[in-house]
Amino acid sequence: MVLSKTSMICLFVMMMMTTMTSYTDAFSTISSSSSLSTLQQTKRKRVSFLQKSNYFMSSNNNNNYSGEEDEKPADVVGAKFFGGSAVKDELFDLKEEESALELLKKGRVTTVATRDDEEGGAEDDEEEEEEDRVYNRFEDDLAFTDDFAKKVSMALQLQMNEILYDDNDNDVDDDDRVSVQYSKAAKWDTPLRNSKSSSSPLEELQNAKQFYNRIDVAILSASSSSNNEMSLRWEISLLWPSPWQPQVLLTGTSKLTLDASSSDTIIITSQTDKLDDGGKQGTDITSALSSQLLPRFWDLYHIGMTPAAERSPLLPPTKSSSSFLAPYKLYELPPRLYCETTLPSSLREYREADVIPNHAFVTAIKTMGPNKQTYVTTTPVQVSIIRRPSSSSSSSSPDKKTSKNVIQWNIPLPPQFTSNPTLPLPSSDNNDDETCTYQYQPSKRLIATLPYNGSIQDNEITVARKKLYDAVVKDGYKPVLDKDSGRPKFFVYYNDVKACFTRDGLGMAVYEWRPDFGRGNEVGIELEM
Repeated sequence: MVLSKTSMICLFVMMMMTTMTSYTDAFSTISSSSSLSTLQQTKRKRVSFLQKSNYFMSSNNNNNYSGEEDEKPADVVGAKFFGGSAVKDELFDLKEEESALELLKKGRVTTVATRDDEEGGAEDDEEEEEEDRVYNRFEDDLAFTDDFAKKVSMALQLQMNEILYDDNDNDVDDDDRVSVQYSKAAKWDTPLRNSKSSSSPLEELQNAKQFYNRIDVAILSASSSSNNEMSLRWEISLLWPSPWQPQVLLTGTSKLTLDASSSDTIIITSQTDKLDDGGKQGTDITSALSSQLLPRFWDLYHIGMTPAAERSPLLPPTKSSSSFLAPYKLYELPPRLYCETTLPSSLREYREADVIPNHAFVTAIKTMGPNKQTYVTTTPVQVSIIRRPSSSSSSSSPDKKTSKNVIQWNIPLPPQFTSNPTLPLPSSDNNDDETCTYQYQPSKRLIATLPYNGSIQDNEITVARKKLYDAVVKDGYKPVLDKDSGRPKFFVYYNDVKACFTRDGLGMAVYEWRPDFGRGNEVGIELEM
Protein backbone atom coordinates (compact mmCIF):
# COMPACT_ATOMS: atom_id res chain seq x y z
CA MET A 1 0.00 0.00 0.00
CA VAL A 2 1.38 3.42 -0.98
CA LEU A 3 0.68 6.35 1.34
CA SER A 4 0.61 9.93 0.23
CA LYS A 5 2.78 12.48 2.00
CA THR A 6 -0.28 13.85 3.83
CA SER A 7 -1.28 10.39 5.04
CA MET A 8 2.26 9.67 6.24
CA ILE A 9 2.33 12.93 8.21
CA CYS A 10 -1.05 12.18 9.81
CA LEU A 11 0.08 8.68 10.70
CA PHE A 12 3.28 10.01 12.27
CA VAL A 13 1.33 12.59 14.34
CA MET A 14 -1.05 9.90 15.59
CA MET A 15 1.87 7.66 16.59
CA MET A 16 3.52 10.51 18.48
CA MET A 17 0.28 11.33 20.31
CA THR A 18 -0.25 7.69 21.22
CA THR A 19 3.29 7.54 22.58
CA MET A 20 2.68 10.61 24.72
CA THR A 21 -0.45 9.15 26.25
CA SER A 22 1.47 6.03 27.30
CA TYR A 23 3.12 7.95 30.12
CA THR A 24 0.72 10.84 30.69
CA ASP A 25 -2.94 11.20 29.88
CA ALA A 26 -4.63 14.05 28.11
CA PHE A 27 -6.74 14.88 31.09
CA SER A 28 -7.27 13.69 34.63
CA THR A 29 -10.28 13.63 36.88
CA ILE A 30 -10.80 12.72 40.49
CA SER A 31 -13.99 12.44 42.49
CA SER A 32 -14.63 14.92 45.27
CA SER A 33 -14.33 12.23 47.92
CA SER A 34 -10.96 11.02 46.69
CA SER A 35 -9.58 14.51 46.63
CA LEU A 36 -10.51 15.25 50.22
CA SER A 37 -7.45 13.22 51.17
CA THR A 38 -5.54 14.97 48.41
CA LEU A 39 -6.42 18.28 50.05
CA GLN A 40 -4.80 17.18 53.30
CA GLN A 41 -1.70 15.78 51.62
CA THR A 42 -1.09 18.84 49.47
CA LYS A 43 -2.11 21.59 51.86
CA ARG A 44 0.93 23.72 51.16
CA LYS A 45 0.22 23.60 47.45
CA ARG A 46 -3.40 24.70 47.98
CA VAL A 47 -4.81 22.15 45.51
CA SER A 48 -8.55 22.28 46.04
CA PHE A 49 -10.72 19.20 46.25
CA LEU A 50 -13.05 21.14 43.97
CA GLN A 51 -10.49 20.99 41.19
CA LYS A 52 -9.87 18.52 38.40
CA SER A 53 -6.15 18.53 37.82
CA ASN A 54 -3.53 16.63 35.92
CA TYR A 55 -0.82 18.98 37.17
CA PHE A 56 0.71 16.16 39.19
CA MET A 57 -0.17 13.47 36.66
CA SER A 58 3.18 12.95 34.93
CA SER A 59 5.28 10.18 36.41
CA ASN A 60 8.24 12.56 36.49
CA ASN A 61 6.46 14.78 39.03
CA ASN A 62 6.24 12.01 41.63
CA ASN A 63 9.46 10.13 40.87
CA ASN A 64 11.59 13.24 41.21
CA TYR A 65 9.82 14.51 44.31
CA SER A 66 12.26 14.95 47.18
CA GLY A 67 10.06 16.51 49.86
CA GLU A 68 8.54 14.94 52.93
CA GLU A 69 6.26 11.97 52.43
CA ASP A 70 3.14 13.60 53.86
CA GLU A 71 3.51 16.50 51.40
CA LYS A 72 3.92 14.31 48.34
CA PRO A 73 1.08 14.93 45.88
CA ALA A 74 -1.36 12.05 45.60
CA ASP A 75 -1.57 10.18 42.32
CA VAL A 76 -4.56 11.00 40.14
CA VAL A 77 -6.13 8.84 37.49
CA GLY A 78 -6.35 10.00 33.93
CA ALA A 79 -8.67 9.53 31.02
CA LYS A 80 -7.89 8.24 27.56
CA PHE A 81 -6.63 10.41 24.74
CA PHE A 82 -9.11 12.67 22.89
CA GLY A 83 -11.76 12.73 25.56
CA GLY A 84 -13.94 9.79 26.52
CA SER A 85 -13.32 8.54 30.05
CA ALA A 86 -12.19 4.95 30.46
CA VAL A 87 -12.26 4.92 34.25
CA LYS A 88 -14.49 7.81 35.28
CA ASP A 89 -17.59 5.62 35.69
CA GLU A 90 -15.64 3.07 37.75
CA LEU A 91 -14.30 5.76 40.10
CA PHE A 92 -17.64 7.44 40.65
CA ASP A 93 -19.34 6.62 43.94
CA LEU A 94 -22.66 8.39 44.50
CA LYS A 95 -22.58 8.02 48.31
CA GLU A 96 -19.04 9.38 48.61
CA GLU A 97 -19.84 12.22 46.21
CA GLU A 98 -22.82 13.26 48.33
CA SER A 99 -20.71 12.90 51.47
CA ALA A 100 -18.09 15.27 50.07
CA LEU A 101 -20.75 17.88 49.29
CA GLU A 102 -22.15 17.58 52.82
CA LEU A 103 -18.66 18.12 54.25
CA LEU A 104 -18.34 21.26 52.16
CA LYS A 105 -21.64 22.64 53.48
CA LYS A 106 -20.83 21.61 57.06
CA GLY A 107 -17.47 23.39 56.84
CA ARG A 108 -19.19 26.67 56.01
CA VAL A 109 -21.77 26.31 58.77
CA THR A 110 -19.03 25.46 61.29
CA THR A 111 -17.05 28.53 60.28
CA VAL A 112 -20.00 30.83 60.92
CA ALA A 113 -21.03 29.05 64.12
CA THR A 114 -17.51 29.17 65.59
CA ARG A 115 -17.22 32.85 64.89
CA ASP A 116 -20.61 33.49 66.51
CA ASP A 117 -19.56 31.58 69.65
CA GLU A 118 -16.50 33.79 69.95
CA GLU A 119 -18.64 36.91 69.65
CA GLY A 120 -21.28 35.80 72.11
CA GLY A 121 -23.46 33.58 69.93
CA ALA A 122 -26.00 36.22 69.01
CA GLU A 123 -28.31 35.45 66.10
CA ASP A 124 -27.86 38.96 64.79
CA ASP A 125 -24.14 38.30 64.43
CA GLU A 126 -24.89 35.22 62.34
CA GLU A 127 -27.14 37.22 60.03
CA GLU A 128 -24.47 39.89 59.67
CA GLU A 129 -21.90 37.22 58.88
CA GLU A 130 -24.14 35.82 56.16
CA GLU A 131 -24.59 39.28 54.66
CA ASP A 132 -20.86 39.94 54.76
CA ARG A 133 -20.26 36.90 52.58
CA VAL A 134 -22.48 38.14 49.76
CA TYR A 135 -21.50 40.65 47.09
CA ASN A 136 -24.45 42.76 45.96
CA ARG A 137 -23.59 43.79 42.41
CA PHE A 138 -26.09 46.62 42.20
CA GLU A 139 -24.73 48.25 45.36
CA ASP A 140 -21.23 48.56 43.88
CA ASP A 141 -20.72 52.28 43.20
CA LEU A 142 -17.90 51.55 40.77
CA ALA A 143 -20.36 49.73 38.52
CA PHE A 144 -23.67 51.48 39.21
CA THR A 145 -22.96 55.12 39.87
CA ASP A 146 -26.40 56.44 40.91
CA ASP A 147 -29.62 55.18 42.49
CA PHE A 148 -31.73 55.64 39.38
CA ALA A 149 -29.34 53.55 37.27
CA LYS A 150 -29.23 50.87 39.99
CA LYS A 151 -32.99 50.46 40.13
CA VAL A 152 -33.60 50.46 36.37
CA SER A 153 -30.75 48.06 35.58
CA MET A 154 -31.78 45.71 38.40
CA ALA A 155 -35.35 45.67 37.14
CA LEU A 156 -34.17 44.79 33.62
CA GLN A 157 -31.81 42.08 34.96
CA LEU A 158 -34.60 40.45 36.97
CA GLN A 159 -36.89 40.43 33.94
CA MET A 160 -34.21 38.78 31.81
CA ASN A 161 -33.50 36.20 34.53
CA GLU A 162 -37.17 35.30 34.63
CA ILE A 163 -37.14 34.71 30.87
CA LEU A 164 -33.88 32.77 30.77
CA TYR A 165 -34.01 30.79 34.02
CA ASP A 166 -37.64 31.06 35.22
CA ASP A 167 -35.99 32.87 38.11
CA ASN A 168 -38.22 34.86 40.41
CA ASP A 169 -35.69 36.44 42.76
CA ASN A 170 -37.32 36.82 46.15
CA ASP A 171 -34.08 38.03 47.77
CA VAL A 172 -34.56 41.53 46.37
CA ASP A 173 -36.52 43.87 48.63
CA ASP A 174 -39.76 45.24 47.22
CA ASP A 175 -38.55 48.74 48.06
CA ASP A 176 -35.69 48.29 45.58
CA ARG A 177 -37.95 47.15 42.75
CA VAL A 178 -39.27 49.46 40.06
CA SER A 179 -41.45 48.64 37.09
CA VAL A 180 -39.62 49.04 33.77
CA GLN A 181 -41.25 48.34 30.42
CA TYR A 182 -40.47 48.85 26.76
CA SER A 183 -42.85 51.07 24.83
CA LYS A 184 -44.83 49.26 22.14
CA ALA A 185 -43.43 51.80 19.69
CA ALA A 186 -39.89 51.68 21.10
CA LYS A 187 -37.07 52.21 18.60
CA TRP A 188 -34.39 49.51 18.83
CA ASP A 189 -31.17 49.94 16.86
CA THR A 190 -28.93 46.89 17.32
CA PRO A 191 -26.29 44.83 15.45
CA LEU A 192 -27.57 41.71 17.20
CA ARG A 193 -29.85 39.20 15.54
CA ASN A 194 -33.36 40.60 15.59
CA SER A 195 -36.37 38.61 14.41
CA LYS A 196 -39.25 40.47 12.82
CA SER A 197 -41.64 39.19 15.45
CA SER A 198 -39.65 40.83 18.27
CA SER A 199 -40.64 44.36 19.19
CA SER A 200 -38.25 44.69 22.14
CA PRO A 201 -35.02 43.15 23.47
CA LEU A 202 -36.99 41.14 26.04
CA GLU A 203 -39.15 39.55 23.34
CA GLU A 204 -36.05 38.85 21.26
CA LEU A 205 -34.49 37.13 24.26
CA GLN A 206 -37.50 34.84 24.49
CA ASN A 207 -37.22 33.98 20.78
CA ALA A 208 -33.43 33.50 20.99
CA LYS A 209 -33.89 30.67 23.50
CA GLN A 210 -35.31 28.59 20.69
CA PHE A 211 -32.14 28.89 18.58
CA TYR A 212 -29.16 28.82 20.97
CA ASN A 213 -28.30 25.86 23.16
CA ARG A 214 -27.89 28.29 26.05
CA ILE A 215 -27.99 32.04 26.45
CA ASP A 216 -26.98 34.22 29.40
CA VAL A 217 -27.16 38.00 29.76
CA ALA A 218 -25.68 40.14 32.53
CA ILE A 219 -25.84 43.90 33.02
CA LEU A 220 -22.45 44.80 34.48
CA SER A 221 -22.72 48.55 34.99
CA ALA A 222 -24.98 51.52 34.44
CA SER A 223 -25.04 55.29 34.79
CA SER A 224 -27.64 57.94 34.08
CA SER A 225 -27.03 61.50 32.94
CA SER A 226 -30.63 62.37 33.80
CA ASN A 227 -33.95 60.62 34.36
CA ASN A 228 -34.35 60.49 30.59
CA GLU A 229 -31.01 58.98 29.47
CA MET A 230 -28.98 56.04 30.72
CA SER A 231 -25.98 53.98 29.59
CA LEU A 232 -25.62 50.25 30.22
CA ARG A 233 -22.70 47.85 29.87
CA TRP A 234 -23.65 44.23 29.29
CA GLU A 235 -22.29 40.80 28.41
CA ILE A 236 -24.05 38.08 26.41
CA SER A 237 -22.87 34.48 26.48
CA LEU A 238 -24.09 32.06 23.79
CA LEU A 239 -23.63 28.32 23.45
CA TRP A 240 -23.63 28.08 19.68
CA PRO A 241 -25.64 25.23 18.09
CA SER A 242 -22.81 23.51 16.20
CA PRO A 243 -21.25 20.05 16.72
CA TRP A 244 -18.32 21.34 18.84
CA GLN A 245 -20.59 23.82 20.70
CA PRO A 246 -18.33 26.89 20.82
CA GLN A 247 -18.80 29.36 23.65
CA VAL A 248 -19.37 32.88 22.33
CA LEU A 249 -19.01 35.98 24.51
CA LEU A 250 -20.26 39.34 23.26
CA THR A 251 -19.61 42.53 25.22
CA GLY A 252 -21.04 45.92 24.52
CA THR A 253 -23.01 48.97 25.61
CA SER A 254 -26.52 50.35 25.23
CA LYS A 255 -27.89 53.89 25.27
CA LEU A 256 -31.43 54.10 26.62
CA THR A 257 -33.95 56.91 26.32
CA LEU A 258 -36.51 56.78 29.11
CA ASP A 259 -39.84 58.26 30.02
CA ALA A 260 -39.93 58.55 33.80
CA SER A 261 -42.88 60.92 34.03
CA SER A 262 -45.11 58.23 35.50
CA SER A 263 -44.66 57.47 39.19
CA ASP A 264 -45.56 53.80 38.68
CA THR A 265 -43.65 52.68 35.59
CA ILE A 266 -40.52 53.74 33.71
CA ILE A 267 -40.94 53.41 29.96
CA ILE A 268 -38.01 52.76 27.59
CA THR A 269 -38.69 54.61 24.36
CA SER A 270 -35.45 53.83 22.48
CA GLN A 271 -32.33 51.68 22.76
CA THR A 272 -29.12 51.75 20.73
CA ASP A 273 -26.64 48.88 21.10
CA LYS A 274 -22.95 48.76 20.18
CA LEU A 275 -20.46 45.89 20.30
CA ASP A 276 -16.98 46.33 21.75
CA ASP A 277 -15.56 44.15 18.98
CA GLY A 278 -17.88 45.45 16.29
CA GLY A 279 -15.46 47.65 14.35
CA LYS A 280 -15.25 51.42 14.47
CA GLN A 281 -19.03 51.83 14.48
CA GLY A 282 -19.63 48.97 16.90
CA THR A 283 -22.11 47.33 14.55
CA ASP A 284 -20.08 44.60 12.82
CA ILE A 285 -21.49 41.39 14.32
CA THR A 286 -19.47 39.26 11.89
CA SER A 287 -16.21 40.64 13.26
CA ALA A 288 -17.34 39.91 16.82
CA LEU A 289 -18.36 36.30 16.02
CA SER A 290 -15.82 35.11 13.46
CA SER A 291 -12.90 34.44 15.80
CA GLN A 292 -15.09 32.62 18.33
CA LEU A 293 -17.04 30.20 16.14
CA LEU A 294 -14.10 28.26 14.73
CA PRO A 295 -13.06 25.22 16.80
CA ARG A 296 -9.91 25.68 18.89
CA PHE A 297 -7.38 22.87 18.86
CA TRP A 298 -7.20 22.30 22.61
CA ASP A 299 -10.97 22.43 23.00
CA LEU A 300 -11.21 19.67 20.40
CA TYR A 301 -8.33 17.77 21.98
CA HIS A 302 -10.22 17.61 25.29
CA ILE A 303 -13.67 17.30 23.74
CA GLY A 304 -16.01 15.18 25.82
CA MET A 305 -14.17 16.04 29.03
CA THR A 306 -14.88 19.76 29.51
CA PRO A 307 -16.96 22.30 27.57
CA ALA A 308 -15.28 24.72 25.21
CA ALA A 309 -13.95 27.71 27.10
CA GLU A 310 -15.53 31.14 27.17
CA ARG A 311 -12.55 33.37 26.45
CA SER A 312 -12.20 36.75 28.08
CA PRO A 313 -12.24 39.43 25.33
CA LEU A 314 -8.94 40.63 23.91
CA LEU A 315 -9.94 43.50 21.64
CA PRO A 316 -7.86 45.31 19.02
CA PRO A 317 -6.63 48.63 20.44
CA THR A 318 -8.61 51.67 19.32
CA LYS A 319 -5.80 54.26 19.54
CA SER A 320 -2.57 52.27 19.43
CA SER A 321 -0.98 49.55 17.35
CA SER A 322 2.22 47.56 17.53
CA SER A 323 4.77 47.60 14.75
CA PHE A 324 4.84 44.73 12.27
CA LEU A 325 8.12 43.35 13.64
CA ALA A 326 7.25 43.83 17.33
CA PRO A 327 7.60 40.60 19.38
CA TYR A 328 4.50 41.47 21.39
CA LYS A 329 0.80 41.98 20.69
CA LEU A 330 -1.35 44.85 21.90
CA TYR A 331 -4.88 44.31 23.21
CA GLU A 332 -7.58 46.37 24.82
CA LEU A 333 -9.56 44.90 27.69
CA PRO A 334 -13.18 46.03 28.16
CA PRO A 335 -14.53 46.72 31.66
CA ARG A 336 -15.30 43.39 33.36
CA LEU A 337 -16.12 41.79 36.69
CA TYR A 338 -13.45 39.45 38.10
CA CYS A 339 -12.98 37.19 41.06
CA GLU A 340 -9.82 38.56 42.69
CA THR A 341 -8.06 36.11 45.01
CA THR A 342 -4.78 36.57 46.88
CA LEU A 343 -2.38 34.31 48.72
CA PRO A 344 1.05 34.99 50.30
CA SER A 345 3.88 33.83 48.08
CA SER A 346 6.52 31.53 49.52
CA LEU A 347 9.25 29.57 47.73
CA ARG A 348 9.22 29.08 43.97
CA GLU A 349 9.49 25.32 44.50
CA TYR A 350 6.01 25.18 46.02
CA ARG A 351 4.47 26.28 42.70
CA GLU A 352 1.55 27.90 44.53
CA ALA A 353 0.72 30.21 41.64
CA ASP A 354 -0.01 27.30 39.29
CA VAL A 355 -3.32 26.39 40.95
CA ILE A 356 -6.30 28.45 42.08
CA PRO A 357 -6.36 28.42 45.91
CA ASN A 358 -9.08 26.72 47.94
CA HIS A 359 -10.62 29.87 49.34
CA ALA A 360 -11.69 31.04 45.86
CA PHE A 361 -14.34 28.29 45.55
CA VAL A 362 -17.91 28.77 46.72
CA THR A 363 -19.64 25.60 45.54
CA ALA A 364 -19.07 22.10 44.15
CA ILE A 365 -20.00 20.81 40.70
CA LYS A 366 -21.38 17.33 40.10
CA THR A 367 -19.93 15.97 36.88
CA MET A 368 -21.27 12.42 37.25
CA GLY A 369 -24.34 10.58 38.46
CA PRO A 370 -28.07 11.23 38.12
CA ASN A 371 -27.76 14.87 39.24
CA LYS A 372 -24.95 15.73 36.84
CA GLN A 373 -24.65 19.49 36.34
CA THR A 374 -23.80 21.55 33.30
CA TYR A 375 -21.24 24.31 33.77
CA VAL A 376 -19.45 27.10 31.93
CA THR A 377 -15.66 27.34 31.69
CA THR A 378 -13.74 30.61 31.41
CA THR A 379 -10.16 31.32 30.42
CA PRO A 380 -7.50 32.70 30.63
CA VAL A 381 -6.79 33.08 34.33
CA GLN A 382 -4.57 36.08 35.01
CA VAL A 383 -1.88 35.54 37.67
CA SER A 384 0.39 38.22 39.13
CA ILE A 385 2.99 38.37 41.89
CA ILE A 386 2.85 41.79 43.51
CA ARG A 387 4.47 43.57 46.45
CA ARG A 388 2.17 44.58 49.28
CA PRO A 389 2.89 46.31 52.61
CA SER A 390 3.26 43.83 55.44
CA SER A 391 1.17 44.20 58.60
CA SER A 392 4.16 43.16 60.74
CA SER A 393 7.20 45.36 61.25
CA SER A 394 10.84 44.32 61.27
CA SER A 395 12.18 43.18 64.64
CA SER A 396 15.44 45.06 64.13
CA SER A 397 13.72 48.24 62.91
CA PRO A 398 10.17 48.46 64.32
CA ASP A 399 9.48 51.77 62.57
CA LYS A 400 10.62 50.51 59.18
CA LYS A 401 7.85 49.48 56.82
CA THR A 402 8.19 46.01 55.33
CA SER A 403 6.61 44.43 52.29
CA LYS A 404 5.90 40.92 51.05
CA ASN A 405 5.15 39.08 47.84
CA VAL A 406 1.51 38.23 47.23
CA ILE A 407 0.11 36.02 44.47
CA GLN A 408 -3.01 37.47 42.88
CA TRP A 409 -5.45 35.62 40.63
CA ASN A 410 -7.95 37.47 38.44
CA ILE A 411 -10.56 34.94 37.30
CA PRO A 412 -13.02 36.10 34.60
CA LEU A 413 -16.65 35.59 35.57
CA PRO A 414 -19.20 34.30 33.03
CA PRO A 415 -22.59 36.04 32.49
CA GLN A 416 -24.31 32.86 33.65
CA PHE A 417 -22.99 33.66 37.14
CA THR A 418 -22.89 37.47 37.05
CA SER A 419 -26.55 37.63 36.00
CA ASN A 420 -27.34 36.98 39.70
CA PRO A 421 -28.09 40.20 41.62
CA THR A 422 -26.02 38.88 44.54
CA LEU A 423 -22.91 36.72 44.28
CA PRO A 424 -21.82 34.40 47.12
CA LEU A 425 -18.42 34.97 48.68
CA PRO A 426 -16.29 32.19 50.15
CA SER A 427 -16.32 31.77 53.92
CA SER A 428 -13.58 33.85 55.51
CA ASP A 429 -11.13 32.85 58.24
CA ASN A 430 -10.38 36.53 59.01
CA ASN A 431 -6.97 36.04 57.43
CA ASP A 432 -5.83 39.26 55.75
CA ASP A 433 -3.25 37.34 53.74
CA GLU A 434 -5.84 35.08 52.05
CA THR A 435 -8.59 37.14 50.44
CA CYS A 436 -11.26 36.59 47.82
CA THR A 437 -13.46 39.39 46.49
CA TYR A 438 -15.34 40.38 43.35
CA GLN A 439 -13.74 43.37 41.69
CA TYR A 440 -15.28 45.41 38.89
CA GLN A 441 -12.72 47.12 36.67
CA PRO A 442 -14.66 50.09 35.26
CA SER A 443 -12.13 51.39 32.74
CA LYS A 444 -10.71 49.95 29.55
CA ARG A 445 -7.11 48.79 29.86
CA LEU A 446 -4.29 48.51 27.34
CA ILE A 447 -1.98 45.50 27.64
CA ALA A 448 0.92 43.99 25.70
CA THR A 449 1.53 40.24 25.74
CA LEU A 450 4.40 37.99 24.70
CA PRO A 451 4.18 34.21 24.10
CA TYR A 452 5.54 32.34 27.11
CA ASN A 453 5.17 28.60 27.66
CA GLY A 454 6.16 28.61 31.31
CA SER A 455 4.84 29.45 34.75
CA ILE A 456 4.98 32.75 36.60
CA GLN A 457 7.27 31.09 39.18
CA ASP A 458 9.79 29.77 36.67
CA ASN A 459 13.22 31.33 36.67
CA GLU A 460 12.79 32.08 32.96
CA ILE A 461 10.02 34.59 33.71
CA THR A 462 12.64 37.25 34.46
CA VAL A 463 14.06 37.05 30.94
CA ALA A 464 10.58 37.12 29.36
CA ARG A 465 9.48 40.16 31.37
CA LYS A 466 12.67 42.08 30.51
CA LYS A 467 12.24 41.30 26.82
CA LEU A 468 8.64 42.54 26.92
CA TYR A 469 9.46 45.64 28.95
CA ASP A 470 12.35 46.67 26.70
CA ALA A 471 10.23 46.18 23.57
CA VAL A 472 7.25 48.28 24.69
CA VAL A 473 9.43 51.07 26.11
CA LYS A 474 11.43 51.15 22.89
CA ASP A 475 8.18 51.69 20.96
CA GLY A 476 7.22 54.61 23.19
CA TYR A 477 4.68 53.00 25.54
CA LYS A 478 4.61 53.76 29.25
CA PRO A 479 3.95 50.88 31.67
CA VAL A 480 1.33 51.40 34.38
CA LEU A 481 3.02 51.37 37.80
CA ASP A 482 1.62 49.65 40.87
CA LYS A 483 0.48 52.21 43.45
CA ASP A 484 2.10 50.37 46.38
CA SER A 485 5.40 49.17 44.97
CA GLY A 486 5.92 51.59 42.07
CA ARG A 487 6.78 48.64 39.81
CA PRO A 488 5.32 47.83 36.36
CA LYS A 489 2.21 45.63 36.45
CA PHE A 490 3.36 42.31 34.99
CA PHE A 491 1.16 39.22 34.83
CA VAL A 492 0.88 35.84 33.15
CA TYR A 493 -2.17 34.60 31.23
CA TYR A 494 -2.69 30.89 31.95
CA ASN A 495 -4.47 29.66 28.83
CA ASP A 496 -4.31 26.01 29.93
CA VAL A 497 -6.51 26.64 33.00
CA LYS A 498 -10.30 26.63 32.90
CA ALA A 499 -12.35 28.06 35.76
CA CYS A 500 -15.70 26.22 35.95
CA PHE A 501 -18.89 27.98 37.02
CA THR A 502 -22.53 27.19 37.61
CA ARG A 503 -25.19 29.72 38.58
CA ASP A 504 -23.98 29.15 42.17
CA GLY A 505 -20.42 30.28 41.47
CA LEU A 506 -16.90 28.91 41.02
CA GLY A 507 -17.00 25.19 41.77
CA MET A 508 -14.09 23.58 39.93
CA ALA A 509 -10.87 24.28 38.05
CA VAL A 510 -9.54 22.27 35.13
CA TYR A 511 -5.84 22.10 34.29
CA GLU A 512 -5.47 20.78 30.78
CA TRP A 513 -2.56 18.61 29.85
CA ARG A 514 -0.43 20.27 27.19
CA PRO A 515 3.18 19.68 26.15
CA ASP A 516 5.61 22.36 27.33
CA PHE A 517 5.93 23.82 23.86
CA GLY A 518 2.14 24.07 23.48
CA ARG A 519 0.99 25.53 26.79
CA GLY A 520 0.18 28.78 25.06
CA ASN A 521 0.61 30.99 28.10
CA GLU A 522 1.50 34.65 27.76
CA VAL A 523 3.45 37.13 29.87
CA GLY A 524 1.83 40.55 29.86
CA ILE A 525 2.27 44.12 31.04
CA GLU A 526 -0.34 46.85 31.52
CA LEU A 527 0.28 50.08 29.60
CA GLU A 528 -1.03 53.62 29.81
CA MET A 529 -3.85 54.26 27.36
